[in-house]
Amino acid sequence: EMNGGLDQFPCLINPNDLAAFDSEIQRVSATRDPFQLGFGMLHKHGHTVCVEAKGYFFLDRGGHFGRMVGFLADVTAQKHAEEELARAHDNLETRVAERTAELEQANAVIEQRARQQEAVAELGSRALAGAPLDVLFADLTEIVRTTLSVDLCAVLELSSDRQFLAVRGSSGWPPAAALNRIPTGRASMSGFTLMEGEPVILEDARTEHRFAISEPLMVHGARSGVCVVIQAGKEPIGVLSTFSRQLRTFTQDDVYFLESVANVLTAANNRQRGKETVRG
Repeated sequence: EMNGGLDQFPCLINPNDLAAFDSEIQRVSATRDPFQLGFGMLHKHGHTVCVEAKGYFFLDRGGHFGRMVGFLADVTAQKHAEEELARAHDNLETRVAERTAELEQANAVIEQRARQQEAVAELGSRALAGAPLDVLFADLTEIVRTTLSVDLCAVLELSSDRQFLAVRGSSGWPPAAALNRIPTGRASMSGFTLMEGEPVILEDARTEHRFAISEPLMVHGARSGVCVVIQAGKEPIGVLSTFSRQLRTFTQDDVYFLESVANVLTAANNRQRGKETVRG
């Protein structure tokens, strides 16, 4: 079956392994060292097997390879086992990497939630300490903007005629934004939030269709955001709004945080009204 000698032998080798085979032949020719190489080889029954070839070449009188003495070992099963083990190892590394990423993400969420709780506690302390509302609004919006890593934050108060919302405190907005009057109803996200009576998440201002994007948001490039209602008893008195200039997915934990901050505003507002009643 091996008639033809070394000239015929390469015809049985996997084409992908021919370069390595030729390189080994050249090495043996130069060094006279033993031949040793693993490669794919065509079996006489037509399938390919993995072999390990070892042996010595003997020179003829002309100084050319005359014959080779050695052996071919079928290591197909071993190679398949090694490949399966390598795949299992790769899968294990992938799973470990995925699990590590999951744990890191979970830790990040826990840390973020802890920062949010600390922020609410700090704001609550300031409100109980009797900080003036204007000062509390300014501090609150800055703390919210920093804690949520958003670009814009504002406290909006509903006018007595319920026709618009006025800025009472803001962070990230230019000073001129304090003069903005935000329309109620579907003419703005804040107005829509009051109308719905529950938190509203803006996923992408470019594709929003439930309400109009107000001019201040368009001018300042707001892309995603969250608004929650500020209550006084059963009546809404304003809105706490946050926005990011980058497309962002706000979580339910973010909403809970903003609602907790809104509750602090409600408590501070009730405290202020109580003082005014006593003075009256």
